[in-house]
Amino acid sequence: MFCVVTIQGVPMKIYISLALSLFFFISLFIFAYVVPLTPPSASAFQHHSIGSNNNFITDELLLRYYSTNSQISSQAKHQIAKTALADLNYSHWGEFANSIKIHIYKEQILPSNSKQLIVALNLSKDLAVIAVFEKKRNNYVLHSKIENLVPIKDIHFYTYPSRNYKFMSITQMLDERLGAFSFEEFLEIYFLQNESFEKVWRKPLYSEEIFKEVWIEPEASENVWNKIVEKTLVDIVSNESITINTFSSLSKYIAYNENFPSDIDFKLVGSSVSKQSYKWNNQQQSFLMISDI
Repeated sequence: MFCVVTIQGVPMKIYISLALSLFFFISLFIFAYVVPLTPPSASAFQHHSIGSNNNFITDELLLRYYSTNSQISSQAKHQIAKTALADLNYSHWGEFANSIKIHIYKEQILPSNSKQLIVALNLSKDLAVIAVFEKKRNNYVLHSKIENLVPIKDIHFYTYPSRNYKFMSITQMLDERLGAFSFEEFLEIYFLQNESFEKVWRKPLYSEEIFKEVWIEPEASENVWNKIVEKTLVDIVSNESITINTFSSLSKYIAYNENFPSDIDFKLVGSSVSKQSYKWNNQQQSFLMISDI
């Protein structure tokens, strides 16, 4: 038998329906109050927008980097390194930001009316990267990068004929004396081509390589060691055109030892000198040798 319960003449199911409706509206009000309606993407954009300086290199941060207070300078260096690494998508290097050596320059290397910020980061003994930033309002925003470099010693800038910006010569060092018995310091020139920086010339400034004679001549004695040393002076002249003059010396030394020889064991057995000149060719977009003496 079906039975309907009433309270003072009103069916119980009506009270239950009203209670459930009231609970629904209270829950909706609490949810709307506690949970923000701003979508995550909008929140992220607000956090990284141009108006926020937390994730950008600024002039104020650069001033702190050049501070005579070592603690202030060190903190600014750490922040610059981490910001540059994040912009370069090298965030996995962020934990090493304190040990990463950086070089900072301001020079006009883009066809604009202002100077750019160039940040070179030496990540490890055989890896480096350069970030080029443009100033947008109060912040420096990444324009381009130069990758696959080795530790950078310094960067010099030269006037580009008939253009209002400069090109870069980057001196790098690759130290493989532990294990591979070689060391090289070399210079590379980078030009702006099609909105990116391209390597157009390379020359060793100092190179030293040590190897056993038997490694190249199987019949040679196991005790013979060779050392090849190359030294080069580079003179870059930029006026109506760009000319590079180089003066090089190549020396060969030999040592006789069962174990790895010391410097005093090597004796000079031969040397040569050379002079070369290169000139920039606009049509081929490269340096062509114009003399070799």
